[in-house]
Order: sequence, then C-alpha cells, then structure tokens
Amino acid sequence: IKEDIDILYVGRFVKEKGVFLFLKKFNQTEVRISLVGSGYFKKQIKMLVEQRFGNAQMFDWIYDKQELAELYLRSKVIIIPSIYPEPFGLVGLESMIFKKPVVAFNVGGIGEWLKDGVNGFIVKEGDWREFNRKVILLLSDEELMRKMGENANLLYRKNFTFDKHFERLKDIFKNISKAQDKSEEPSG
Repeated sequence: IKEDIDILYVGRFVKEKGVFLFLKKFNQTEVRISLVGSGYFKKQIKMLVEQRFGNAQMFDWIYDKQELAELYLRSKVIIIPSIYPEPFGLVGLESMIFKKPVVAFNVGGIGEWLKDGVNGFIVKEGDWREFNRKVILLLSDEELMRKMGENANLLYRKNFTFDKHFERLKDIFKNISKAQDKSEEPSG
C-alpha cells in the first residue's frame, strides 16, 4: 500500500507558478508533499525540498493517465500557488474529478471554477500566510476536506464535463450566427 499524500502540486517548475515560494514559506515540514512537473526552476525546487521536507517526492511529467490519477486519488489537498494570471487551470478540473479540495490564489481564471469555501479556498494574491493557513485547515479537518471534495465533483459534473462544454460552444456559435444574420439584414 502506498502512503497518502498530504499536498499535491502538478504544474511547471517556473517562478510564476509560485511552488518555490510555497515550499519556502510553508512551515509544516512534516507533511507528505508530492510535486509533479518540469521546468527551468526544477533544480532550485529540488534543493529546497531536500533541505526542508523529509517526506517529499518529486516526479517528472507523468504522461500515464492512470499513474497521475493514482497520485490525485492518494492526495488530500491540491495546491495551485500561481502568482500570475492563470488562464483557467486544468489541474483544477482534474482535482474536481478526483474529489479533491484546492487552495489557490485569486489570479486569472481560477475564480471561474474555484468557489471559496465550497470546493476549496481562494486566497488573496500574495497572502502566503493565509494560503498556508487554509492548507493546514484542510489537512486538519477530514470532514471539511471530504465535503469540499464532494462539492468539487458536483461542480465539475454540473459545469465542466465535455458535454457541458460542447453545449456552451454550440450556444456561442448559435448566438454569433444570429448576430451575423441581423447585421446582414437590409436596413430600411
């Protein structure tokens, strides 16, 4: 049996993703952290992980969907510590599928799927103290973690499945077509 993962990060190892700052500022060094990704900042992140966290694992990109799914399933909390405007965040949707709460900063499109207090916590950009507090809160409250994970999956099924996405695209194209037809009508 493989151990649970307290905190999972999946993303590029670059400054703007904020994972280096998270690891530097997170004061609970006894947690089990798993990091998946690659990027120019990987060496610095690896050194920091080795210095501060005894229970951390680092993985290169995992292309095997089953292997990545296993990491999500074994994790408790997903972090998205991006400090730049994320366009949307595929990791957020993956977290929702696997019923995992997320802690992230309120940057870019994250607020489109992360509802504060519902499927995780959305924190004011740059407030590392609050970010860390929310991660610790989730790790210390199994019921809250489970409830937010359930909410995440419900939100995913309600708003973000392929079928829902396809329906929204059809509506957009229908509205564009109607607008174009009106603009081509002869005026009076």
